[in-house]
Amino acid sequence: DVDAAIAFYEKAFGFKKKVVVPGPDGRSYHAELLHGNCTVMVGRPMPDSGYKTPQQLGGSPATVYVYVKNVDAIEKR
Repeated sequence: DVDAAIAFYEKAFGFKKKVVVPGPDGRSYHAELLHGNCTVMVGRPMPDSGYKTPQQLGGSPATVYVYVKNVDAIEKR
């Protein structure tokens, strides 16, 4: 539930909305939230895309994206 996550991160940690993308049902589909110079992205599962959620794979219900200056160096490390 992207809308519930937005409300939680705003209240608990002081995040601010950067981008909120509504889905066809009017509920938020994707959001980018700011805290200082850090961005957290929150989104709904996309079952039609062929991607499985972490829960469907037996893992965490969260995915973390980390932006780095040199992704190739990080990948090699």
